[in-house]
Amino acid sequence: MTAPISTLDKLKCAQRELALRKSVYQKRVTGGLMSQAKVDHEIAAMAAIVEDYARLVAEETEKERLL
Repeated sequence: MTAPISTLDKLKCAQRELALRKSVYQKRVTGGLMSQAKVDHEIAAMAAIVEDYARLVAEETEKERLL
């Protein structure tokens, strides 16, 4: 059985995915596989996910600090 996946684990994964998208997607635009508008949308969506998880991690950290 694997360990539960924490919010911090999810944040780190989303941060890696955002960095990967930023490096790979521009090559797809250059190669004609994606439009710049689609790239901008996909990167913005992943950045929003990163922000959401960062907020959740901060909230969890604060709750634990108060206990």
